[in-house]
Amino acid sequence: MGAGEVIVSKDAEDDVTVLLQSAIPQWTGRIARIEPVSGGMTNRNFCAWVDEQLFFVRIGGLTTERLGINRDVEFAAAELAGRLGIAPPVLFYSADRGILVTRYICGRALTSEELGSPAVLREAIELLRRAHAQTPSVWPFSVFATIEQYWRTVQRLAPELLRTYQSIKSFVREVQVLVPNEPLGLCHNDLLAANFVQESDTHRLWLVDWEYAGLGTLYFDLGNFASNQKLTPEREVLLAQLYFDTADLSEHVSLIRLLRIMSDVREALWGAMQQLLSPLAFDFAQYATVHWERVERALSEPEMWLDFERLKRARKT
Repeated sequence: MGAGEVIVSKDAEDDVTVLLQSAIPQWTGRIARIEPVSGGMTNRNFCAWVDEQLFFVRIGGLTTERLGINRDVEFAAAELAGRLGIAPPVLFYSADRGILVTRYICGRALTSEELGSPAVLREAIELLRRAHAQTPSVWPFSVFATIEQYWRTVQRLAPELLRTYQSIKSFVREVQVLVPNEPLGLCHNDLLAANFVQESDTHRLWLVDWEYAGLGTLYFDLGNFASNQKLTPEREVLLAQLYFDTADLSEHVSLIRLLRIMSDVREALWGAMQQLLSPLAFDFAQYATVHWERVERALSEPEMWLDFERLKRARKT
């Protein structure tokens, strides 16, 4: 989901130091410095210097379970991705305290423009392929179930935020029928450019922030990636070419494009949810509006309806 800056006071940093020393006794007296890491909207993130080593510390936010976040699943996914070299290795996890500690990657987050270039796109797709090949025993992720969950919460608390969604509910349900149940694999489900970090020394690409991960359809990850990187139709085809080892890409591309729309529906409803739940001083209403506009723009394109009808015909044969 989107990013915003969290301002953390010196007192809060001191509180984090106390919390970490309590959770990780071997760090007592060894934490040299704690600094906030900006960009999180559902957590508090920090860089911790312990002796001469750097660690990334995530402290889960309140009410995040209402966003569909399960911290135990996040840990399981991040730990597996770490062992596979897809994500930085997990070094500590406390479910009770909501703390996840990983190696700190010294580098920079890539931009959407960089991720859309063929060379970097190939490297990013290889990370996704390796993750999708895994089938860990974690709870399933379905964008359609998430959309339903968000919709029901917003409908109960602020139905006026749902005017746009009411007009496309039937379309969402029709798309759900068209998405194949298999194959399933470990999916990240939040493929912002900011979650792809290039290490400074090695230029190696890492995929971070697994809090929305789950066992799901690879097509949503690919559609979510296409949406977040604002890929052109030509780049969507390249995405499919790099991922799938087949000459006929038409069905794959159609599914990616339809799941891209579902990604924007989820993001728009997420923005509506955050308007109701988040204490951050961030314009969630505008965030939701941007994604509703993407949905409406996609639904106005004749090519999208060609993809939709092509898949409907394929499912009937």
